Amino acid sequence: MENTESQCKVIQTYNEETADQFKVENEVNPFGAEQTWPTKDEIARKGNLLHEEYKDIDMNEEPGDLKADMETNFKKPLEVGADDLAKKFEKMEIQVLDGQDPKSEPDVVDDDEEEFSLGDDLQSQMNKTSFRHEKFTNLEKRQRDEMDFPDEVDTPTDQPARERFANYRSVLNLRSCNWDPFESLPVDYAKVWRFENFAQIRKLALQATEEEGLPIDGSYIKLILEPLDERSKNSVELLKLSKEKQRLLFSTLMPHETKITVSHFRITRHEEDRSIVKSKSILEFHVGFRRFQTRPIFSDEYLKTNKAKFYRFLPHDAKVLASAYTPVCFPNTQLIVMKRGDTNAEEIEIDHESEEPTLLASGTVTEPDPLKLVLKRIVLTGYPVKCKKKRAVIRYMFFNKEDIRYFKPVELYTKQGLRGKIKDSLGTHGLMKCYFSDGVHQSDTVCMPLYKRIFPPYFPQTWTSVI
Repeated sequence: MENTESQCKVIQTYNEETADQFKVENEVNPFGAEQTWPTKDEIARKGNLLHEEYKDIDMNEEPGDLKADMETNFKKPLEVGADDLAKKFEKMEIQVLDGQDPKSEPDVVDDDEEEFSLGDDLQSQMNKTSFRHEKFTNLEKRQRDEMDFPDEVDTPTDQPARERFANYRSVLNLRSCNWDPFESLPVDYAKVWRFENFAQIRKLALQATEEEGLPIDGSYIKLILEPLDERSKNSVELLKLSKEKQRLLFSTLMPHETKITVSHFRITRHEEDRSIVKSKSILEFHVGFRRFQTRPIFSDEYLKTNKAKFYRFLPHDAKVLASAYTPVCFPNTQLIVMKRGDTNAEEIEIDHESEEPTLLASGTVTEPDPLKLVLKRIVLTGYPVKCKKKRAVIRYMFFNKEDIRYFKPVELYTKQGLRGKIKDSLGTHGLMKCYFSDGVHQSDTVCMPLYKRIFPPYFPQTWTSVI
């Protein structure tokens, strides 16, 4: 509304029919997954199989001896010797009675310790300080190990490797492999928006903004705000609490800029910042005039593919792709990344007055794509025990023969550039015989790469909280 001394005319009003629908998250349909209903032939075939399976069982027959029935029907005799049961009971020991260990002695409190014990507040403060120091030291060690031995992990000894790495798979060529982007998506992906042709969406959004936006002619206007929902009502309340004659910045959002999607930002770390920042840390993004907190994951983008290799820590002197759940941001928008306090905490409360933000990185916005594959790579390592020409016995990669049979189709490689494959297991303690493309030496290291797709953490504070 243009306000002058002589006249007052309406320039533009809100039209609910033509306005962009204010939908942040997509509507989740729990029955939207693709399911195929069985045909009549499949149902009939299943019925025939069930009939053939139970056709020999007479439902009118009187129940007889349980052991005889199990032997005749399931062909598995139930035989347990008395000696075996006695051996099992001999190995059993009762260790706990009434919640206490009978062999343990009661706790004795020394008078000197009780007299000179520290206060609760001081003790808790010292515990917090030691925990922070241990956490920071652990991060330094993990980052140093990641630089010296990238992607290498240890095979657990208390858990089968086929269970620990069940979500990982082998890939011969990461650039040209056929990885289905719709496979095993998380539930949160049902809430995001995906655009089929984002370039056309951007063109139409810019055109609609130029046609429907207010003309820039230097005139003074008067804004009348009317809340439509709870979120807009909270925004109006915040404006009422602002000081009088305080300058405010108003900007219109282009269509679709309120919708949530998986955005990707190409950033470069600042040279002066040498702190340790791992993936999924809470960071503050300044994209244009908008600010929000999010928890991005870092990756190295592969050219001309929709795949990217996951980074556990934000590297220095390299262009990194940061992916996170954010509102739609159109490409080529400049941004800066700030951090406050402990960015590696799961949940933090930021005090804007006490903690000043520090510049972490800067970059630009790329095209949002929820189907971009961010792949985490791990490497299982083993060491040759015996070598004879192109054959070798490898140990310490697995610790039982079942894991060796499970990972037998995976191709191996060595740090000296050889290729190999698993032939068979040797014994029951994890030794395996392998063939390689050339002669292998005992000083070499045998590696097995595995990949898994990861997703950024769902962080609703990005679009619900106000910074």
